[in-house]
Amino acid sequence: MRFALCLFADEYSRVVASCTRIPNHPHMAKPSDTAKPEQPSSRLETLTQGNVALMGALQRRGAKDSFGSLKFLAAIRPAEWLELVHTHGTPEGSPLTPTEYAAALASNVERHFPTASLAAHLADGRRLGQIPALKGVARFLWDHPGFDLVTANLNATTRLADPRSGPASPQLVAGLRSLQRLHELGATWDETAALLDAGYHSAADVAAAEPTELNTRLAGRIKPEQRILALQHRAKTLQKAASRRR
Repeated sequence: MRFALCLFADEYSRVVASCTRIPNHPHMAKPSDTAKPEQPSSRLETLTQGNVALMGALQRRGAKDSFGSLKFLAAIRPAEWLELVHTHGTPEGSPLTPTEYAAALASNVERHFPTASLAAHLADGRRLGQIPALKGVARFLWDHPGFDLVTANLNATTRLADPRSGPASPQLVAGLRSLQRLHELGATWDETAALLDAGYHSAADVAAAEPTELNTRLAGRIKPEQRILALQHRAKTLQKAASRRR
């Protein structure tokens, strides 16, 4: 069983890399948890690629406590997505294998609900929750359910103050900024954990890294190697765009 789970983890990492698209345009809009309103049923149809059986299962699952939101999907872990796909199948006519479709579902949910997905990663002991620099972020997100990492102005730190505990700590602000910057890079939260653990806290850090060193430090953490190269290419694109705006 343990061997099978390891095989799934490796295959899942490979497929997620193929499903994760890094925008080519530096100003391309990114989804956020507070993006424009959309009917949950319509959004669920988009996320599942019209898989009616899976839509029904997810609607039943979220009916009790989602209050019309689909953010509950962020708590579903990759292995559970695969189990759901094996139970309810892939969309009719889809060329994707169950593993590819499960990876696409997880990737789509994270892309549409980045802050809720971040909270789930931190809360249930995934790699991101083991990063010391992010201490306090999980509690902050719990105490501020309306916080949106994508749109937050983290330079206005007074807005992060808590009436009960006072101003946000420098460590919390630094952690949130690192998460925001790496999300802008297009990294998934699992990839963000690998980048932070390797000492890369922003697109500028990734862009400035020597490619061989970057590959060495991220080998086995971000797969495949082409994904590491794609992230660095995106980082350099962002840096060039920032330089032109100065």
